[in-house]
Amino acid sequence: MIERLGQQLKDWMRSDLDEIHFSLRITLDVIDLLRAVEKYFGGNANYAKGKGSMFMNWMETWHPEAFLFGVARACGGSRQDIGVEGAIAVIMNVPFYLEFLVWRMRCGHDGGILERNLFMMLRSVEVISFLRVLAILHISVCMPMRWLAGNCGDLAQYNFGVAEMASVVDIMDKAFGIIVHDGSKIMNEQFMMSMFKKLTRKIPPFEQYLDYMFNEKQSNLVGPCTTEERVLPWDMVRTELFYPTRVDMIETNPFVPELASHAGAIFRVEFRDTRKATAKYLSDIGGTKSMKKITMAERRAGRGIDASNSVSESTHAGLGEDLDRFNTIDLQNCAVAPMIRTNN
Repeated sequence: MIERLGQQLKDWMRSDLDEIHFSLRITLDVIDLLRAVEKYFGGNANYAKGKGSMFMNWMETWHPEAFLFGVARACGGSRQDIGVEGAIAVIMNVPFYLEFLVWRMRCGHDGGILERNLFMMLRSVEVISFLRVLAILHISVCMPMRWLAGNCGDLAQYNFGVAEMASVVDIMDKAFGIIVHDGSKIMNEQFMMSMFKKLTRKIPPFEQYLDYMFNEKQSNLVGPCTTEERVLPWDMVRTELFYPTRVDMIETNPFVPELASHAGAIFRVEFRDTRKATAKYLSDIGGTKSMKKITMAERRAGRGIDASNSVSESTHAGLGEDLDRFNTIDLQNCAVAPMIRTNN
C-alpha cells in the first residue's frame, strides 16, 4: 500500500519532480524519507552529516516547552509497518525540523544534499498529505492490530483467540470499502477510531489499552518539566490529524481523501490476493479460515494460544542486545542470558 501510494504521488508531481536536479535525490519513497530524517535529526544516528545532538540542544534552547516525537529506527531495516509508524514523528515534528533547517541557513551554512533534500520534502503539501494518511492508519489500524496480535493468547476468557483474529480482517475490509467510495472518511475521527468498537466492547482490556494510550499515557517535554506539565502525546497526534490547526496540515485536506480512497482500494485488492495468507481469513471471498467457514470447535481450540512469534523474537532481541554490549563474546555464551530470562 505504501509503495503504491508513493507511485500515485509521483504521478501527481511528475512535472515538479522533473524540475528538481537529480543530485538532490528527491524520491517519494517514504522509507527513504524516514531514513533521511533519522540520519539528520536522530540523536543516535551514526552519520557524519547528522545534526541530532545540535538539533536537541537547539530545541532545549528555543523550544523547551515543546514535545518532540522520537524518530523511528528506519536505517536498520524495513519492517512492513515502519512507514506508518515512522510517519507519526515526522509529521508532528515538521515545524521544528523546518525552523532548524532555516536557522542553519541563516547561520551561514550552505546546506548539504541531505539538508536541502529534507527542506524540499518537508515543505511539500503532497508529501505532508501522504504522511497524514499513513499516520492516521497507524493510530487507527496498526496500533489496535498490534495489541490484538500480541495479546491474543491471554484473551480466552473473553471468547477471543487465534481463530477470531479473522474477524479483524473482515472489520478492516468493510471499513476500507467505505473509504474507497468516500475518501474523506479517513479524516473522520469517529469513523476511523471506532473501527474496532465491536471488539472493544467484547474485550475490556483492549478498550482499556486504547483509553490509556490516548487519554492517560504521559510524556515529558523537551526541557525540564514537572509531572503536571507532562503532555498526552497520542492525544496530540489524534487531535492534529483529525482537527488540524497547523497551516501545512490544513492545506492537505483536498489531497488526503484521494490518497485515502486509493489506499482503501489497495488494501481490499491485497486482502483478496490468494497468493497471500490474508485471503484465507476474509469472509467476503469465503476464505478457509474466515469467520464464515471456521467451526465453533476450531474457535474454542484456538483460544489461549499466541497469535504471534513474540516469544522467539524476544530471545533474538536479547541476543542482539548482548552482542552489541559485549561484542567479543562467544555466540553460544551470549545466547544463554536471553534464554534464562525467557524461561524465568
